[in-house]
Amino acid sequence: MAVNQFRIEAFFEEEELRYFRAGEDAEHGSWFLMFGNKTGVNVRLLEDGECLLIRSQPLVHLDEFDHAGRCRVWEAMAHRNDQMVIGRLSGADEVVVEAALPIEDGEISNTQIKRMLSVVVNESNSFGPHLRKLAHNDSLAIRHDPIDELMRKLIEGDTGEVGLGSDDDNEHADKYDDDDFSFDDDAPM
Repeated sequence: MAVNQFRIEAFFEEEELRYFRAGEDAEHGSWFLMFGNKTGVNVRLLEDGECLLIRSQPLVHLDEFDHAGRCRVWEAMAHRNDQMVIGRLSGADEVVVEAALPIEDGEISNTQIKRMLSVVVNESNSFGPHLRKLAHNDSLAIRHDPIDELMRKLIEGDTGEVGLGSDDDNEHADKYDDDDFSFDDDAPM
């Protein structure tokens, strides 16, 4: 049995969320939720109640920016999606945050819905303003992860020194010789 709109609305009411119904079909519910005065999300039941989709309102409209600004937004989205697939470019040249959850055995827990809502709302509130600033200011850098840089160097076969952190973090590294870290071949495993 698939999840229906009454199950989703029961969750909204238990959590005291403000919602507006956007469709009357019992099997294909669609709602709009408001969080504060800025963040709104759309919640939809898809595939006859077998999938829940939560999508933010557009974070940015790409037609607001010049070509260079759009490229910076695309690069930031690609970088963020490499960490956690969440943002996407909609067909209307809008950047949105969405999360989809297949519903197995016709049951979804309140915890699952809460997690999905929190991911979409938190990403919208933190990533959206960053995208807008990034598109208008080419001096802002995309947030790079040092682990990504390390992985890139290892994949490319860069034989140079590879390290994490600053030189201050590695100031004590020369105190240890390779002999300090040896393994006893006779030790039981």
